[in-house]
Amino acid sequence: TASRFGLLVFIAIVVRLAERINAYAGERWEDIATQNYFDTNGVFVLIFLAVPLLLDCVIMLISFMREASSLLVEVKTRELKEKGKKKASKGNAGESGKSAKKASRGKRS
Repeated sequence: TASRFGLLVFIAIVVRLAERINAYAGERWEDIATQNYFDTNGVFVLIFLAVPLLLDCVIMLISFMREASSLLVEVKTRELKEKGKKKASKGNAGESGKSAKKASRGKRS
């Protein structure tokens, strides 16, 4: 989980730096491509870098939420089962104590 969270943070940093990446690539476009795709608005970098990474982030966040909700359900289910076992054991202990008292009363009569 920590590695997935680290990846999520890394992707967020890359998306945050997309404007700077676009400016750097715009200055050196001749080394990278045959045409200058890197306009001042950053549409190319936005479409081909930021949007896919943001979609990955959304998918990862949904995955985190699903995992957290299933773990919460699992923990609460175990907690309720433990409470039920404790009540059942207290109820059985109370009943065995009552039956012992009844048996001792029956012996006296």
